[in-house]
Amino acid sequence: VAQELQKSRKNVFLTQEPTLSRYGELIRQNIAHSESDSMKNFFLFMADRMYHIDDIIRPMDVLGHTVISDRYFDSSRAYQSVEMSQDEYFDSAEAARTFIDQTVKPCEYEPDKTFYLDISVETSIERIAGDEKYEHRLFLSDVKKQYDIIANEFDRVVVIDAERSIDDIVNDIHGHMHGF
Repeated sequence: VAQELQKSRKNVFLTQEPTLSRYGELIRQNIAHSESDSMKNFFLFMADRMYHIDDIIRPMDVLGHTVISDRYFDSSRAYQSVEMSQDEYFDSAEAARTFIDQTVKPCEYEPDKTFYLDISVETSIERIAGDEKYEHRLFLSDVKKQYDIIANEFDRVVVIDAERSIDDIVNDIHGHMHGF
């Protein structure tokens, strides 16, 4: 997506979560173990996100760059809400999402547009390259439900059919970026 946008725009900046910072490294180490604590994971993600916003996203945005982040705040809404409810910190993923939203509200840096790559759990499992804590069928089914709720809740979310080829997905996203 970034490569296609760079053909038609200057100043496209690609970033990711977890970041490559020390916070991001702690997250990667933590989620490599299935017994990692969901509340600790959440606060590690929040520390990484604050670094991401303050040191990467906001400065690039102020300079006029188009910032593309591979994962961002909605990932926490989906993944951490399921994880914290499964660890019984909350009665439901919805209650966990309320906690997440209230916790990050003071520091949230809302994206202009979010592309939700809608993919079945079965196809996702087929495409997974690793074996992290979050890459299991039942967990991903619950996460997909959360993403579907998020997609319906926020006008900035554009749902992209990700069951198609990468070229079709990129063309679809690129088409939504015209005039933006």
